[in-house]
Amino acid sequence: MKASVFLSALSIVPLALLPLVGAHGVIDSIAIDGKKYQGPTAGGNPIKDSPIRQISTASPVKGANNQAMTCGPDAKLASFVAPANPGSTIDVLWSANDRSHWPHNTGPMEVYLASCGSTSCDKFDASNAQWFKISEVGKTNNGWAQQDQFNGKAHSFQLPPTLAAGGYLLRHEIIALHLSNQPGGAEFYPGCAQIKVGGNQSGAPSANELVRFPGAYKDDDAGILVDAFNNAAYKFPGPAVSKLASKSSDNDVGSSPSKTADAPQPTPSVPPTDGDTDGSDEQGDDDCNGSDPHSEDETDSEDCDSEENDDYNGSDFHAEDETDSEDCDSEENDDSNDSNSPAYKPRHVSRVMARLFNPHSH
Repeated sequence: MKASVFLSALSIVPLALLPLVGAHGVIDSIAIDGKKYQGPTAGGNPIKDSPIRQISTASPVKGANNQAMTCGPDAKLASFVAPANPGSTIDVLWSANDRSHWPHNTGPMEVYLASCGSTSCDKFDASNAQWFKISEVGKTNNGWAQQDQFNGKAHSFQLPPTLAAGGYLLRHEIIALHLSNQPGGAEFYPGCAQIKVGGNQSGAPSANELVRFPGAYKDDDAGILVDAFNNAAYKFPGPAVSKLASKSSDNDVGSSPSKTADAPQPTPSVPPTDGDTDGSDEQGDDDCNGSDPHSEDETDSEDCDSEENDDYNGSDFHAEDETDSEDCDSEENDDSNDSNSPAYKPRHVSRVMARLFNPHSH
C-alpha cells in the first residue's frame, strides 16, 4: 500500500513543480460591440489585423516604476486600429500564453485611455501617453472580480458616452496580489490596444485626472502593498475614475475608489443657500479617498481564503479545513497551467505528499 502511494506521489510531483513563468499571460482578445480581435502571444508571430500591441514575455512587470508599466514588456506597435464609438461595450479577455485560462484570481482590474492626439495610434509612442481611468473592479460578493478571468470570462465595460472622437490607446491592467503582503510582491500585467472613436461627442478628461506610467503608482500604495486575503475594504491604486466615465467605478462589495473624483453633487433636498455651491458636499461614499471606506459585509470572501496559496512556495499559507467547497479547490495553485483542468485537484497533492514524507500515516 505504501509503495503504491509512493509511486502515485512521484507521478504527481512534476505537476506541482511546473515553472511559475508558465502561469503568466497576455491579453487573449478584445471585443468591441461584439466584434472580436485576437491578440498575439508573447514572443509569437504578430497578427496582422489585431489592435493589441504585442509584448515580448508573458512574465509580470515587477515594480511600479518599471518602464514596462505603459503597455507591457517591450510592447510593439500594432498595425491595426480598431473602430469604436462613444459608449461602446468592450470585453477584454486575458489568458495564459498557451491560450489556457488566465491563472490568477486575486486582485483588481483597471482600465485607462490615452489620446493619441494628432498621431495615428499605430504610430503613437506610449511613453508620451497621459492616461485617465475609466473603470476599476475589485472585490465582489464571491471574492475578486479577477476570478472571472480565471474562469475564462472577459471583463466587460463601456467607453465614456460623451468621449470625443479621435484615436486612443486603451490600457487594460490586471494586478495580481497573491504575494502582495511583502514589498515588491505585486505583479502587474498591463496591455494596450489601439482604437479610433467615431461620432461627434467632445468629452475630454480634466487635467487633474491625467497620469503617466510609470508614475501613477508607488510600490507602497495601499492597494499594492496589501494583504489581499483579509476582509478589509480594498483601495484601488492610481487616480479616481474620470467623471467622463458613465459611472464612478464598477467595484462591488469591499472595494473603495482611488482618490476623490470631482463627481457631480447629488441633488439637495433643499435649495442651497448662497455660498453653498463650492462643491464642499461632494458624494462621500463612491468617490471617497480611502478615509471612509465602504462598510459592506465582506465575510462572503472568506470561503475563498484558501486562495492565499495561489503562488506561494509553501512558506506562508492558510491551513484551512480541506472540506472547503470545490469551487475554491481549483484556485489553490493558480500558478500551474494544470489548474485550468477541471479534474485537477491540488489538495490531493498535499495529501499524497504528506503520506510520502510521513511513512507512519495511513
